[in-house]
Amino acid sequence: MTPDAALTNILSGVSAIGSIERVPLGEALGRIASEDITSSVRLPAFDNSAMDGFCVHADDLGGALPFRLRLQAELRAGERPDTTLRPGHAIRIMTGAMVPDGAAAVVLDEGAEVADGAVTIHRTVTAGKNIRRTGEDVQLGTTIVPAGSLLTARHLALLAVAGVGRVVVRRAPRVGVMSTGNELLEPGNEAGNGRIVEINRFFLLSMLRLTGAVVTDLGIVPDDLDSLAGAFANNRGLDLIVTSGGVAGSDADLVTAAVSAAGGNTSVCALALRPGKPIAFGSLGACRTLHLPGNPMAALVTGFLFMLPLVRMQAGLDPHNRPAIAKTAGEFHHVPRKTEFVPVRIVGPDADGIPLVEMLGKGGSARLLPLVMADGLAELPASRGSLDTGEFVPFYSFRQMGLA
Repeated sequence: MTPDAALTNILSGVSAIGSIERVPLGEALGRIASEDITSSVRLPAFDNSAMDGFCVHADDLGGALPFRLRLQAELRAGERPDTTLRPGHAIRIMTGAMVPDGAAAVVLDEGAEVADGAVTIHRTVTAGKNIRRTGEDVQLGTTIVPAGSLLTARHLALLAVAGVGRVVVRRAPRVGVMSTGNELLEPGNEAGNGRIVEINRFFLLSMLRLTGAVVTDLGIVPDDLDSLAGAFANNRGLDLIVTSGGVAGSDADLVTAAVSAAGGNTSVCALALRPGKPIAFGSLGACRTLHLPGNPMAALVTGFLFMLPLVRMQAGLDPHNRPAIAKTAGEFHHVPRKTEFVPVRIVGPDADGIPLVEMLGKGGSARLLPLVMADGLAELPASRGSLDTGEFVPFYSFRQMGLA
């Protein structure tokens, strides 16, 4: 089965979580707005100066240059004017300060010269120049964030200045990540005697946090049917359980049997993918389950290809991974008939600014050093063999995956 066909099957029947919650603005980053958010204020809230300079009265505009005005007062940001600008006078004003009554324009510092309690204007200025008018950015009732928007730092900044303190958002997917295997040790333990330190949860948990999901580390569960079935049953209240290991099909691989024992069902996919076969997916009541290989590179690739789109779909986001385009900096050896993902390092741009990438060696799905040295993964198509120098290749950066 191709990766695209497997993803279609995994996403079949998955919909965005329908429940909503109201959260403080500081906790809304990466969440999905569940309703239109309109402004209850005008932005700017008052006429203010766009630059440091001098407020000039309308009666003093349009005359011959230079002309001299008496300094009447000075205004700084945060101060409320207590005077009205009079003809023949100027008020020194700082950026962001409230423009006083009577001011028709602001002359920049560069166009003025101060001496002996007066300012000489050397530059022509028109009415309204360098004044930000009340409501010119946002009017009362303007929709500033449409329903369905992924809330970024830019949205939060606008909401904050509009006086919004709490936001109604879709509930974030609740996702648990579990590793399986009698051979696995938690970090801090010494590997040996057939046992290894478990690392896949580091990849998967890091990737999930980029989606805004509420993530639970379910730890390591041994290869024991009762233990695995109990872990699934105890966490079926989550929206998704992701596991790594235990799906290769041997007698010791018990994950799919454990889901069944807990009352769920699974389907196994033998993928035309390197690294990454096989995987399984299923459901346990309302909880979806996704079961990835145990080898680290395979877990990373399948987590990116299948776990992230599934969680994005549950969150109400576009589920698809969007690659950048890179060019090969050398020959990329590849056997056709399977899609392959290989670690690559950016070695520079070409003449058109397109990233040039070099392969850091295949090395199998259990090798880690190439991942540490790489900037991301290149996708080699199943439809052809090796790629020559200078060919275009889809590129997925580790920053995009949440692994930078």
